[in-house]
Amino acid sequence: MRRGGDRRFEGASPEELASELAPEEWVCHAAGEGAKGPRLYDWARIRRPWASKDGFEHWLLVRRKRSTSAEKAYYLVFAPPGSSLAELCVFR
Repeated sequence: MRRGGDRRFEGASPEELASELAPEEWVCHAAGEGAKGPRLYDWARIRRPWASKDGFEHWLLVRRKRSTSAEKAYYLVFAPPGSSLAELCVFR
């Protein structure tokens, strides 16, 4: 899990931030049920260095296909402090 607090977020695209993720930061989670069973993707998160006035944490959630495709999807998620990656996948 990446921690924010520095200037690397200023002007950085989601693609640039995701390219810095280490292989061990990706975890397999389902993105819901499909016609042939669970739709599995690899997920990672990057904590944004801001919190809302309600105390919610800001995360960049990244989903990538498990195939050799480099296709990714990006979500900005606001979640209660201490939320796990699995919980963030549900919040999206």
